[in-house]
Amino acid sequence: MPLDPRRYFSREPRPLRERILEKIEVKGPDECWPWLAYKEKGYGRLTGVLAHRFVLEEKLGRRLKEGMDACHSCDNRGCCNPAHLFEGTRLVNIRDAVSKGRIKHGSRHARTELTEEQIIQIRIMARAKVPHKAITKLFGIQSGQISKIKHGYAWKHTL
Repeated sequence: MPLDPRRYFSREPRPLRERILEKIEVKGPDECWPWLAYKEKGYGRLTGVLAHRFVLEEKLGRRLKEGMDACHSCDNRGCCNPAHLFEGTRLVNIRDAVSKGRIKHGSRHARTELTEEQIIQIRIMARAKVPHKAITKLFGIQSGQISKIKHGYAWKHTL
């Protein structure tokens, strides 16, 4: 198909819907439809619009409700298949990610210095009134972190 220079150099802006749809590789109905253009944190983006969110709003025939997310059942941030998208709260989206192991916590988190076994030891020692100073020396962590672990504000999954 020959290029039409008027398409690229006309003063008339093309509709956003048209510009977004041409950047999606449409595949089978059950497959992910990848976004082929610029991505930010894995999500397709065009002129400030998140592509998957736009596609979901097209599917629903309305804007997403206030405070709602466009969630992926396929866990592929770049997917724009409407069959893989659903409207959900931020909490639903985060719980979905945690249940599927996409959000790393505990010893699986890249910045952690402790293991689940050490957390249990810290809780036992803190509840047995071992001074925080002794625990900080033993495990090499801040005193404030010990309180968070003891009271369940940190490492909740080990309670």
